Amino acid sequence: SNPGRIPTTEMLFFFLALFCVSSNAFDYLLFVQDWPSGGKSLPTCVNGFTIHGLWPNNINGSYPSFCSGPKFSTSKVSSLLSQLDCAWPSDQEGNTKFWAHEWAKHGTCAVDGDTGITDEYTYFKDALSLYYSLNLTAPAESEGLNPGKGGAISASGFRSAVKSAIGAEPVLMCQQSSGRRSAAESWYPDLQSVAFCITKSLQLAVCPYNEKQQDNCGNSKIWFGKL
Repeated sequence: SNPGRIPTTEMLFFFLALFCVSSNAFDYLLFVQDWPSGGKSLPTCVNGFTIHGLWPNNINGSYPSFCSGPKFSTSKVSSLLSQLDCAWPSDQEGNTKFWAHEWAKHGTCAVDGDTGITDEYTYFKDALSLYYSLNLTAPAESEGLNPGKGGAISASGFRSAVKSAIGAEPVLMCQQSSGRRSAAESWYPDLQSVAFCITKSLQLAVCPYNEKQQDNCGNSKIWFGKL
């Protein structure tokens, strides 16, 4: 055999090892907040946007998921539970199931020496810190929204208010009207989520082109469902 050629089996193990080492590599974090709508009743402490997730992403549009790590345990975030219930609730399933999914799919991949996220506790703690610093409800209210009643506000106005208050351009994601309102308002798209790009040092960053392309809310009015 050729002495300079790596045997196929050894090459396979090499690439498997390389994949395991780099499978959770990522370029930035995407912090996503949702405007609650429908589904299960939310806690009375919810009065605006809630966390959807903190997701490792890559500039090329790919992202790591379900990296190796311990399973979610509420005991590890016991001191954060009261905050998580209000800031990170699920309107579709039990909160614990939702948090377990976010940790398994995204949190395990966010553990990185450059981020300071070292385990389940720091993942949820840092996400909460971002949530409190990136308050989206106040800019929406400044544009005339009453969260308790819902309604429509200008998408461009909301973007400007967010950028003025927070210092970064948000990525707004909408879906087609749910149809649960008057015909005159039915053409307004429902605001679903707002995202920010976050560096590994947990600072706001300008989103790459592929993330900016996810903004599909336009510049006219968008609808906020009643909380």
